[in-house]
Amino acid sequence: MNQVFEGHASSLYGVTSDKQVFRRDTLSGIWVGPLENSCCVISIDTMPDGTILGVAEDEQLYVKQSSNPNAPWSGPLQGSCCVTSVAVMSNSTIYALNTDGNIVTRQYDDIVWSASINASNGPISLSQLPDGTLVSASKLLGNLYYWDGSVWNLVPFSGKVTSISVDKDGTVVGVDSTCGLISRVTYDAAWSSQIADSKCVTAVSFVKYPPQVTWLDGSVDTPIYGITSDKQVFRRDTLAGIWVGPLENSCCVISIDTMPDGTILGVAEDEQLYVKQSSNPNEIW
Repeated sequence: MNQVFEGHASSLYGVTSDKQVFRRDTLSGIWVGPLENSCCVISIDTMPDGTILGVAEDEQLYVKQSSNPNAPWSGPLQGSCCVTSVAVMSNSTIYALNTDGNIVTRQYDDIVWSASINASNGPISLSQLPDGTLVSASKLLGNLYYWDGSVWNLVPFSGKVTSISVDKDGTVVGVDSTCGLISRVTYDAAWSSQIADSKCVTAVSFVKYPPQVTWLDGSVDTPIYGITSDKQVFRRDTLAGIWVGPLENSCCVISIDTMPDGTILGVAEDEQLYVKQSSNPNEIW
C-alpha cells in the first residue's frame, strides 16, 4: 500500500465575503485560514488531482497546486474569461457559469469555452452527483435542480442555498441565506439545521483527491509506482494488477513516493528531489 487517503473526502474549501479561502477538515470542524495569498476569488473548486481552481474578480480562472496551497495564484488560464462560478466534474471537465448566465465547459488545457447545456433554471452554482448527474442551485428561491440530459428538474423542498458542492458519497453541502453551511445526506433528502461554527462563507467546495483503488474488503489504496533497474517509473493500479509503463520522461530516479495530493516526488541520480504533478505524470521532472 503506497498511500492511504481515508478521511479526506469531507474536507472543504470556503470563500469568505472578503474573497479569501479558508479550509475545514470535516463538515463538523472549524474554518482555518485564510490560506496565504488566497485573495481574491469569488468561486473555487478542485480538479480530481487536487489542483485548486479559483474564479478571480476579473472573472478568469487562476490555479494553485494543492502541494503548495499558500503559493500565489498562477494564471489566468488562457481564454478563461468571463465566468462567475466554477465546478469540476469527475472526468476533469470544467463547468462554469458565464456572465451571460449560460453554462459553458472546457478542459484544463483548452483556450476557449465551449457551449454546453441550457441554463433555463437560472443556475448560480453547479456540482455533480456520484452517478455523474449535474446539479445546480438556482437563483429561483435557491432551489436545487438536476439535469436529466434534456431538461432541468426541480428537487422538491430544496430551496434556500446560494452555493452547493457534492461529496463523492453523495452528501450535499450548501451555503444558506445567513452564510452558514447546511447539508443533506443525498440530493433529495431534507436539509440539516445550520452546522455549528460554519459562518461565514459565500461559496463552498468539497476537496477532491487523486483516484483511489477500493479493495473487496472495503480498504482503500492509491495506485502504486515502481522503479525498474534502469531507473524508470512504472505504475500498477492494484497489488494484483500488472505494471504499465514506463511513464514518459520518468528516467532517471532511484526512489519515489507521492504527496497526499498525488504529487510525485523522485530522488534522482544527483541525489536531489524532483517533482511530477499527478495531473500530468508524463511531463518532465
